[in-house]
Amino acid sequence: MQEDKHCTVVVPTMLGRIMCVGDSRAIYSISLRPRAAQLAEANDEAILPPLMQEARRQLEAYFAGKLTSFDLPYRLTGTPFQKQAWKEMAAIGFGRVRSYGEIAKILGNPGLARAVGGAANRNPLPLVVP
Repeated sequence: MQEDKHCTVVVPTMLGRIMCVGDSRAIYSISLRPRAAQLAEANDEAILPPLMQEARRQLEAYFAGKLTSFDLPYRLTGTPFQKQAWKEMAAIGFGRVRSYGEIAKILGNPGLARAVGGAANRNPLPLVVP
């Protein structure tokens, strides 16, 4: 099966420019502080697949205060533990918080709070998986 070409979208926000990378099937990463070289990789809007155009629209709506959760297919790459932690983080509702310890307890081991923090630090999709 032929792989889709990765596309990069840059969205101006009140926090600065945000970069979203994906293809026609899923988004892979959102960078809240992309480097200048990464920003230069942004694709022309005219050649973006519909999913990436929708990602741009949803990010713009989120920062305009019109959207509180994202409805985008995404693909997370990480260890099995990171994926479990990210899945639990994704279930946290808008405006709600959970400590790393609470998430570790939900995952079955309260002693893994630091590991949950490490997974949060490596989260490739902040905002989508808060």
